[in-house]
Amino acid sequence: MPLKNESAEEPSINLTPMVDVVMLLIIFFLVGTQFNKPERQYEINLPTVSDAQPLTSLPDEIIVNVSKTGEFEVNG
Repeated sequence: MPLKNESAEEPSINLTPMVDVVMLLIIFFLVGTQFNKPERQYEINLPTVSDAQPLTSLPDEIIVNVSKTGEFEVNG
């Protein structure tokens, strides 16, 4: 009965799982990255006010009460 000879094959590292992990990381970061459009600036002409005056008094207070049933009261 012949004895089994050890193969002359040298041990090596299997790179397939590492390639799979790297590809998954690349896909994860590509999907997770936000691709924003660059902001644009527009020139606009704002209207000017010639006779603006500051407020001398605050406007009247308005109170709105809303109940659990959806009914509401204004200033009441």
